[in-house]
Amino acid sequence: MRHSKLALRGALFFPYLVLTAVVLFLFSANDPFCARAGGPNHKIVTLELALALSVVDLALGVIVASAVSASRTIVTWRWTTPVTAALLVGAVYAYFPNWIYSGHGHFRFENTWADASCFATEGNLFGFMFFVAPILALATFLREAVILYFQTRHVTSPA
Repeated sequence: MRHSKLALRGALFFPYLVLTAVVLFLFSANDPFCARAGGPNHKIVTLELALALSVVDLALGVIVASAVSASRTIVTWRWTTPVTAALLVGAVYAYFPNWIYSGHGHFRFENTWADASCFATEGNLFGFMFFVAPILALATFLREAVILYFQTRHVTSPA
């Protein structure tokens, strides 16, 4: 992967992080499980989860772009990277609530700094899978489309 592609991905990381945090805040606003007394600070947990999801998105985007770039002779459709990255990110995010649930009413990382169990309790399980994951997958697709646009645009010099 060229340095310019990685630099553009890095520049688009912060807007994706902000969008992820906003979506998570809106998703969990006024949720009694997330803002419970004695629980972890809801804002900090939301920002930590937004950062973790953004890092996962960045890593998957780099992996998909590298794989597509390495197989450019086989894969010729220009939208392969945006579509594949969005589908992969959407699947990983949709599976997130199931991944952190360890069974019998307990969650992995429960009562630790990485406790994000309020995003997967009660009705939030399906809400996260069918609301948060598709929105963030769409954001991944749009980011990859922006990167594709800047890669393929033809700069003409004024003559």
